[in-house]
Amino acid sequence: MDKEDYTPLFLLSEDLLDRIIDTALSETISFWPYRWSLLSNCALACREFLPRSLTHLYSKIKLPIDFRDDNSLRKRIRDLNLIIRARPVIADYVQEIHLLLPAGETSWIYKNLLFKEVLDLIQDAEGPLKKLRLQGGPGVQRLQTPEPFINRFARPFMSSIITSLHIECLTNVPTQLVTECIQLQELILIVTELESTSYTGGAISRPSIKKLEHNNSRSAISRLLQRGPDGRQSLVDFSSLRSLLVHTDSLGDLLFEQEIIDASKGSIEELYISVCDWQTSIKLVGFTGNPRFQAFVTLCDLSRLHIFDYPIFFQTAAEGSLTDICSILNTIPEEYQSLTTLRLKLYVGFTGIVPPEDLLKADWTTLASQIVRISTGRLFKLSLHMEYLDRSEGREDESSESESEEDMDDRCEQILDKVVQEHLSRLKDYAGIEVIQFNTVERPHYS
Repeated sequence: MDKEDYTPLFLLSEDLLDRIIDTALSETISFWPYRWSLLSNCALACREFLPRSLTHLYSKIKLPIDFRDDNSLRKRIRDLNLIIRARPVIADYVQEIHLLLPAGETSWIYKNLLFKEVLDLIQDAEGPLKKLRLQGGPGVQRLQTPEPFINRFARPFMSSIITSLHIECLTNVPTQLVTECIQLQELILIVTELESTSYTGGAISRPSIKKLEHNNSRSAISRLLQRGPDGRQSLVDFSSLRSLLVHTDSLGDLLFEQEIIDASKGSIEELYISVCDWQTSIKLVGFTGNPRFQAFVTLCDLSRLHIFDYPIFFQTAAEGSLTDICSILNTIPEEYQSLTTLRLKLYVGFTGIVPPEDLLKADWTTLASQIVRISTGRLFKLSLHMEYLDRSEGREDESSESESEEDMDDRCEQILDKVVQEHLSRLKDYAGIEVIQFNTVERPHYS
């Protein structure tokens, strides 16, 4: 190599070069065109950056980009085929395949010969594919031609290798798409319905799920909890479940989530109950009823649980708003010493037009007692995130000028600080308990 070809970057180790690219990517917003531009520029700027840039650029294949343009799909498949055939090492980088299925159409997946060549190259690559994501659209769609989709795509290319399966906005999805994935560990079901199927020729499998996320897919989960052909075991094994993330599509009954918790047989370590953004921004604005869940989960069998996230909607009569979370924590036996992190999302102003000071009316003393009881002198982190919906601006009956967003944010910060310093002051006596607090202010858009 000539002397002028040497650069300071040439002297850096491969690990350090990889870290430079990884750090630059992590500090870029998740909007993919920006990330693509960054990685492309890095690859062109210095040949030492090329390998790591390509790793990120081709870690995920998404087809098609435009639901409405069949020509665009064919062109993307043709270009992808040419790229991988010209540089076969790229097939080693592919970790996820994300297939958009307009109108639920699947025939292009197993009929396009160029795409089949791409799948063959990825299957033969050294770096195994890990994730398959199927997404209907626009809106929820019925999966078309499910049997050839299973026989000509899922079984030969996916079922034996993927560890993560994400299905979104699709109905009529064969249950065998899940149950035949012998290495499946992560399952994500978003607005999905599964149908019982018995297509012949598939592998007999009962995947052991370690991470489950679902939203508005109760019927799909129910099918997986059903007994299999032997009449003894469920179709999917949840006894090794480590993480459960539930996006509540309504403030409905949590009894179904209890079924999943019971099926885990005490293996859950992280439990996240989350409220969908669309629910807080649309459904609950102007809602004046009782925002409490109709039931609450019991944690008495989760001896390994160490992270618990829970949403709390403060009622118009705020005094009873903490009743549910206190009841849930009360189900944890004192001898369990695993829970180390409790994160509470506090929604104020979503169920009625109330001032943020309503937060102070709740029974924080009982919550403090429960935290002291379950922490038992260990290191324990309590996170309080207050989200206040300020509906004073833009109301027709508003006579006085509303506070600025900055002033309201300061006001909420002071209120939350008062909760911690005064209403939860008992926690200060325990050195191992750390309280983290932060707040946000939202304002709806009135038409």
